[in-house]
Amino acid sequence: MELEEAMKEISWDILGLAEIRRSYEEVVERKNGHIFCHAAATRGHRGVGFFVNRKLENGLSEFQAVSDRIAFLRVTVENLKLFIIQVHAPTSDSTEEETDGFYEKVEEVMTMTRNGERLLIIGDFNAKAIRRSYGDRSSSRYGDVESTNEKGERLQDFALINNLKIMNGFFEGNIEERWTWKSPVCGLHEIDYFIVRKNNDMVRKLEIIENFNYDSDHRLLMSEMLLHKRRFYIKSKQMRVDELNGENFMENLEVEFRRRRIMEISGIEEMYENLVQSICSASDKLAREQHANRETGRRRSNRI
Repeated sequence: MELEEAMKEISWDILGLAEIRRSYEEVVERKNGHIFCHAAATRGHRGVGFFVNRKLENGLSEFQAVSDRIAFLRVTVENLKLFIIQVHAPTSDSTEEETDGFYEKVEEVMTMTRNGERLLIIGDFNAKAIRRSYGDRSSSRYGDVESTNEKGERLQDFALINNLKIMNGFFEGNIEERWTWKSPVCGLHEIDYFIVRKNNDMVRKLEIIENFNYDSDHRLLMSEMLLHKRRFYIKSKQMRVDELNGENFMENLEVEFRRRRIMEISGIEEMYENLVQSICSASDKLAREQHANRETGRRRSNRI
């Protein structure tokens, strides 16, 4: 497969696909060990799916083809559970009923997200979304306004109603750098998007892979994500609240804050992880200090 040859030249974990155009639904392990799963096309058109890197095979728990335009994947990566929806939205030539039906189905699939799973919606939305600020519900933190279309407004409404953010708008660059689709008649357009929950700070980088050696009128949009390994500490001895509020504990906590540069962190998720680990480390150190003091006291008592 030509696509698999091109994939050898890039670093990747999960690849979302549209316009697969295969007449049957399939989940198959390729000769190279990678997992190829896709929906069936309709009359030789559409069909969406994924390539999953073989190193994630044990974390892959579910693939479901919802329609020829929507499929989802459940996969665990480094203890982080992801719920990824791959889409291929109706074009500008489609009816309003088709577009509404598509977004309603996506919303229905979103309700299947389980507790602890991070939602990621990716794919070809066939929409040019205007970039403007909506305060805390911003789809973009940059103020540049570009041309849009009716499908773009529909995508913006979908994001706002469902408390989502379109991550493309969080990374700088003009249309010459950001375009994802080359129209045969009307130039360059950005119509492929990464969308996450508003409180999700996983996406650290979003870029176009220009040297992807595969014949397509779309360019590969690549996301780099920050995956947190959450560690939970179970203690055989519970510490009293007054011990945690003590002077020694606060000193230990200040040391941890400085070491982790807490005040320089901007992402909510990263801040949360570092706060939790700072508290755990400070309490661990206090427990060791208290244990050492008790041992020292016992040795002195024995000598007396």
